[in-house]
Formats: sequence, C-alpha cells, structure tokens
Amino acid sequence: MAGKSILVFAVLVLAAVSVRASFTPGRCPVVPVKADFDVAQYLGVWYDIRSYFTIFQAGVNCSRADYTSLNATHIRVNNTGTKHNKKGEKIAINATGVAYAPNASIPAKLKVKFDNQRKWREICFERRI
Repeated sequence: MAGKSILVFAVLVLAAVSVRASFTPGRCPVVPVKADFDVAQYLGVWYDIRSYFTIFQAGVNCSRADYTSLNATHIRVNNTGTKHNKKGEKIAINATGVAYAPNASIPAKLKVKFDNQRKWREICFERRI
C-alpha cells in the first residue's frame, strides 16, 4: 500500500511540475530576439515535427507552414494540416494570413494576422545561446 501511495504522490508532483512549466502566471519573460534575422532564410515550406500544445491545433496532424514573399515588407502565411471531422473522416484544413515587421530595426519581431482574426499577434524569433 505504501508503494502505491508513493507512486500516486510522484505522479502528482510530476503533473504539478509540468503544469508549472507550461502555465506561469504573470507577464511573459523578455526574450532577446535574433539580431541577424533574415526573413528570406525562412521563406518556403516548414513541417511541424514537434510543438507545444495549443488549443487551435488540437487534433491537427501533418501540420505544414508555407511562407512566401508578398512584397518588400510583408509575407504570406499559409498553414495547412489534417484533422478528423465529426463523422471521423479525415479532412484538410488551412489558415492563411499576413506577417510583417512593424519596426525595420527589429526584423525578428513580427506581427501576424490570419484572415479569420481581427487582431494582429506578435511573434518573435528568439536568439539561441
């Protein structure tokens, strides 16, 4: 019985630690962005090999992002994938949008807005140490 209690306690501790690592209350940390960011290096097709859980990608498989240049300042974002509908049939899904760097001196901080959203979201390419 003591072994079972220790196992349950260990599972609860691991669950608490993993939740703490994923959801930290308060402000987001200040992340240094990539100084030599060149958007041209990121154009093309990218496949999602592994990612953090996000509610809008729940149940999505075979995720892919295609970034193409629209003009000198904006890029087109086309995210695609598959998921199962209510009948259990596999269907293709996609979300398209536009991204740009509002401050040319910080090209790694982009604003992105998908066609079905009203607000622009900020995304950053972080500097790896």
